[in-house]
Amino acid sequence: MGLETGTYISDLTITNPVGASDPKSQGDDHLRLIKKVIKNTFPNGDKPISQKGSDVASASALVPPSDGDYFDVTGTTAITSINTQGIGSIIRVHFDGILTLTHHATDLVLPGAANITTAAGDECLFIEYATGDWRCLSYTKASGFPIITATNAVESFVPRGLKLSNDTDADNDVNVTAGGVMDATNALALTLASEITKQIDAAWAVGDNAGGIDTGSVANDTVYAVWLIARSDTSVVDVLFSTSFTSPTMPTNYDYKRLIGFVETGGALNIRAFTHTGGDYFRYTTPVNDINDSSITDDTFETGTLSVPPNSMAHIYGVAANATANTATARVHIKTKGAGETAATANSWGYDISVGNAAGGVGGIGTVLVDVNKQVEYAAEEASGTVTVTISTIGCWMFSRNNP
Repeated sequence: MGLETGTYISDLTITNPVGASDPKSQGDDHLRLIKKVIKNTFPNGDKPISQKGSDVASASALVPPSDGDYFDVTGTTAITSINTQGIGSIIRVHFDGILTLTHHATDLVLPGAANITTAAGDECLFIEYATGDWRCLSYTKASGFPIITATNAVESFVPRGLKLSNDTDADNDVNVTAGGVMDATNALALTLASEITKQIDAAWAVGDNAGGIDTGSVANDTVYAVWLIARSDTSVVDVLFSTSFTSPTMPTNYDYKRLIGFVETGGALNIRAFTHTGGDYFRYTTPVNDINDSSITDDTFETGTLSVPPNSMAHIYGVAANATANTATARVHIKTKGAGETAATANSWGYDISVGNAAGGVGGIGTVLVDVNKQVEYAAEEASGTVTVTISTIGCWMFSRNNP
């Protein structure tokens, strides 16, 4: 029969040539046909197919190896492009560490049109769709988390879950439920896959039922920030206690953080019992008597510190009691430290309670915004006798949990 024709492997007839009828003189033609269809089917066949190649050092223009289409990328240099391998080429990359894949509209097209920060163990599949232009077809994080950016994040800037509570050792341990939230810079999603318990009376160590304090030892009557922390190289997420509400001492390699709550220790180094609703409100089981001041000067503000985080809205019970005299008018006024209202008149903002013909005192429940040092100012009317001002902290709305 005549010499067959074909362009791709699928065009070849498996029974050809026929030994009884095809002349041996056409053997070289058959060989040339085979070579042609193989080259057409694998136009970029200049290296082994589906074979592990040599490791490649990261570079601005990544150079894939010649001995395989699956290879490790070492180093930390940001990658902005990949050298051409021929249109249609596919490479599979395993990242050994942290670097940045830089999105480009044509040179290096990444999901979500956003940069990707790699971690050890991440893998990516690229195709060269035009000469020197590559597109990421899939990206798999070693942690199993999805690719996250500030614009396509599955986590919100408002925490999901991450509810705090006293744990079995209520004096020292705090449990945080599973959940997630964007970090404080809105750059990385922090996902706590399962609940975790941390110990405030031990130095921080990674994992559940491990130490949690960032530095030093636990102190009496101290408000501690509770931070969700993560390391971008391994995607490990953990929890940390710190006296700092802005700059905790981070464990080695942990580079992202988000404030998610607070706890307060009493006079015996124990965490006070509390209830967290899961939102931004925290309530003490027993109110904390933060201020008890009997050295009052009539209508003169004094400064006190409450057991709440900085810049939070304290939920308080304030009292001005006169044990030695009844006054025609009793008044207690509590305000944000440095606020402009005066003590001698009732005000429409802050915390102000007054009553005529009071039989020894006045008090009530209200709210007041504390400053960055957790302080307020308070004043009372003391026309005669001795007035004592007490302020008990019931709880607070921690604004920095939802908006750090």
